[in-house]
Amino acid sequence: MSEEKHYCEEPIWESNWPRAHPCGKTAKHFENGRWFCGIHCEEAKLRRSEKSQARIAASRVQWDKDRAAAAETQRRADMFDQLVEAIEEVVRLARWEVDNLGYAEDRNKVILTKAESALKAAKEGVKP
Repeated sequence: MSEEKHYCEEPIWESNWPRAHPCGKTAKHFENGRWFCGIHCEEAKLRRSEKSQARIAASRVQWDKDRAAAAETQRRADMFDQLVEAIEEVVRLARWEVDNLGYAEDRNKVILTKAESALKAAKEGVKP
């Protein structure tokens, strides 16, 4: 009354062996005229493939987010140098007006002093 025992027929290639050999595990599925174990049946391969593709897709989404963040950081760093140059020019012109024209409201002098200190801190890489 015992059924014939079948074994998985999936060829297994090993790196140190010149030819394939059958898997040899007890077969559970009969597909396309061949016997396969639970690891090598088409359904299991499909499940593993879907799981792997989902993991890759999630990784790709995270990679895209990281690349976008890095690009934004680089864009801001590039703009920082231009901003410092613009502030230097504004401070230079304002300082010239204060020194050469001899007039400036006290409020403008305070703003100029703050701009100069912020510019100095920006060049040193320190928050004012």
